[in-house]
Amino acid sequence: MKIFTKSIHSYVIIAYFLIHSCSVFVHYWPIYLVYELLFVLVLITGVKNILKVKTIGVLVSQSLFIHVLLTILYLYGVFLIQGVRFSDPIAGVVFYPLIHFGICCIVYRSVYAWVKRS
Repeated sequence: MKIFTKSIHSYVIIAYFLIHSCSVFVHYWPIYLVYELLFVLVLITGVKNILKVKTIGVLVSQSLFIHVLLTILYLYGVFLIQGVRFSDPIAGVVFYPLIHFGICCIVYRSVYAWVKRS
């Protein structure tokens, strides 16, 4: 199974990954805004893909792959580059990509269940 096929969703999620990974090292509000908008676009294109193909395996695999990589970048950027201690409340930001992954799974699973009932 290929994880990244030639589809609009694949291109959008790769753009989301690139912009989001920049935000780990460059703290500038337009970057945050763009990657959140791209995240919404990832959800929208994912839902369209589910309605068209009626499967969620590739979407969840893409999302998992991207968000695990982002979490690793966050771990590197927050703890090694910025020197944040584990006891610091800001250390919780490393879980932000995993929260996005959870949202993807909830949305995709809900739409998939709705499609299967129809």
